[in-house]
Amino acid sequence: MLPEATSTLTSEQVVAEWNGVLSSIKARSIPAEALLKNCHVAGVEHNTVVLSWPTDNLKSRFDGSKHQRLLEDMLSNTLEQKVLVRSVVEDPMLQTALKLGAKVTPVNR
Repeated sequence: MLPEATSTLTSEQVVAEWNGVLSSIKARSIPAEALLKNCHVAGVEHNTVVLSWPTDNLKSRFDGSKHQRLLEDMLSNTLEQKVLVRSVVEDPMLQTALKLGAKVTPVNR
C-alpha cells in the first residue's frame, strides 16, 4: 500500500516521468498506451494529475476505464505516493473565450 501524498506533487515531476510511465504501460497494454498518446498533462491538483484530451470521445474512452486505473497504478508506483487522474477536454476556442472574459453557464434541459 502506497502512502498518501506526503509531499507536494508537481506537474514537473509528472512530466519528467511521463515517457517512462508510458513505456511501462505499453509493456502491459498497447491499447492503453496508444490512447494515452492522445493526451497531455495539463496540471496537478494536490495528488491528482489532470490530463487534457483533444476530444470528448477520447476522454470518455479513458474515464473510468481499466486504462485509467492502470495509469493511476503506474504513476503511484513511479512517484511513490497515491496518485489519482482526472480528465478535461481541451477546447482552444473555449480557452480563448474564457481569457477574453466569457462566462460558462450550465444548460438546463
